[in-house]
Amino acid sequence: MSTYLVNTFINYAKMKTSYKFFFKDLAQSIADFYGVDVDLVTNKIKTRKMEVVRGRQMLTTLLKQHTDLSLKKIGRMLNNQDHSTVINTIKKCNDYYDVDIDYRNDYNKLNEVAKELKTTTLIHPVKLHFMYDSMNIQETFRI
Repeated sequence: MSTYLVNTFINYAKMKTSYKFFFKDLAQSIADFYGVDVDLVTNKIKTRKMEVVRGRQMLTTLLKQHTDLSLKKIGRMLNNQDHSTVINTIKKCNDYYDVDIDYRNDYNKLNEVAKELKTTTLIHPVKLHFMYDSMNIQETFRI
């Protein structure tokens, strides 16, 4: 096995794991912010309550802003939404941001939370485990 393939696999595993933790932590933070259940925000339970819809819009937009996930992958994370639904949600979020001061304030607060979560997910215990494994693999293959 080439060292390139090993490094590529390790980097992919780290990235995939960090996105899952970032998604879960961000969804939980948004649910707490709006005082709703995390399953409502992640679209596992359908409802049209304003605070839930806002939470979903924030989650979708912040995922797109803070990750390099495709629209299709973001849709999958949000209970198999279509990519066009994700586009529409981001557009609505941007439109509300321009006209609603309360919405803008909520978005700015949650954006700061997302920035903080993005840095803290880099040192998650599972990621440290991957880093440790990568050191062992590097020693084994003398990279």
